[in-house]
Amino acid sequence: MPVLVRPATPDDAEAMRRIYLAAGREAWAEFLPAAEIGANDAAFSGDLGFVAEEDGAVVGFAWLRGSELDTLYTHPGVWGRGAGRALMDAALAGLPEATLWTAEQNARARRVYERYGWRPDGEKREKTYVGVTFTELRYKITR
Repeated sequence: MPVLVRPATPDDAEAMRRIYLAAGREAWAEFLPAAEIGANDAAFSGDLGFVAEEDGAVVGFAWLRGSELDTLYTHPGVWGRGAGRALMDAALAGLPEATLWTAEQNARARRVYERYGWRPDGEKREKTYVGVTFTELRYKITR
């Protein structure tokens, strides 16, 4: 099934929330308490947002803040089918370079980013989410 990527609209908010919860609870289960993920999160926003659809259903989303890929999530049911790549293609179109932050422990996401061409640039920061402090790594891509 081909993935369609289009600009996000306010009508996509509930689907994005469901995808965020499903992806976060699956990907972060080893280092974050699943029941707490998303409990108090703010609405998704950024400078530019995209959603990926398969058969008319939203299966993923991405948000840019300037030249930072601030958010990228796809539903675990479509992992490995190209929705994340399609979202990155759309979000990064026209940008000569970009950055993103991801948890050091988030091995699956790091593999996805690295296959796409992102590389750690040596910057690190501590982040606390749902009461757990962990290290995030900054990745950079030059196109």
